[in-house]
Amino acid sequence: MKADVGPLVRLLSFRATGDLGPYTFFTRQGERTVFFLRAPPRKPRTWLQNQNLARWTAIATLWQALTETNRANWTRLAALTHLRITPYNLFVHWQTRPADLTVDTLLRQAGMTWQDLTDPGA
Repeated sequence: MKADVGPLVRLLSFRATGDLGPYTFFTRQGERTVFFLRAPPRKPRTWLQNQNLARWTAIATLWQALTETNRANWTRLAALTHLRITPYNLFVHWQTRPADLTVDTLLRQAGMTWQDLTDPGA
């Protein structure tokens, strides 16, 4: 179904794209917003896709479980080392690449320790 719902959608956001409720929105050339009913996936997720989703969910849960002090220290580490990524993305990098020494190098450059970033007993 094509309709010019641009003025209504722009009240909700600047430029709505993607899934919103049961609809998928996108903007066509000429600023016209088009929407249609979202189609369900043709196949269910595979076992591997479910495992990957669970892994990313676990990392997000670990980030949320950090204390405010620890999250502030991740922010401080990113700021002191002039990174262009967010502290959360740095945390995800560390969680997904445990053998990578990038965070160790950043800690050394910033004069911080692992105790600053992780909860005691973690």
